[in-house]
Amino acid sequence: MKSKMKKTLALAMVCVMMLLCTACAASQAEDKVITEGALNITLTDAFTKESYDGYDFVYQSNKIMVMGVCETQQQFNEVGMTVGTVREYAKLCMDAHGTDVSLQTADSYVYCEYEETVQGQNFCYYAAFYNNGDNYWVLSFATLKNDYESQKATIEKFASSVTYN
Repeated sequence: MKSKMKKTLALAMVCVMMLLCTACAASQAEDKVITEGALNITLTDAFTKESYDGYDFVYQSNKIMVMGVCETQQQFNEVGMTVGTVREYAKLCMDAHGTDVSLQTADSYVYCEYEETVQGQNFCYYAAFYNNGDNYWVLSFATLKNDYESQKATIEKFASSVTYN
């Protein structure tokens, strides 16, 4: 009798573990390629599209927000400016933002990290700058300061996934 009870208990535990594993796998976000203009970025299906003034696109999950802006060389020419490299573009953006940062270079983009307080909340930003022909892009990834270190590798993965049509 004890042997049968042990087998039943063991079988029940295996079933519970399988259900838990299935539930965990089902809740994993799947990669999703998002196209905005000529830019493609791989985020996950946990992101929803939002709308904020001043941004060409915004996507938000429960931990990370991605805000994107595209500017063209023609727009700069119209105001008497010339931007050559993506590093020049990044410096121009950060100077206009009033943020003194150290620009870093990744495989296919230039980036910087900085902190800001918005409506009493402390945020960390990972701003990634790209150039594709006459188009310059800045993607700002934002997360609460307390979450930044745990989300940084994911943000870097997203930033590295950018391709163009």
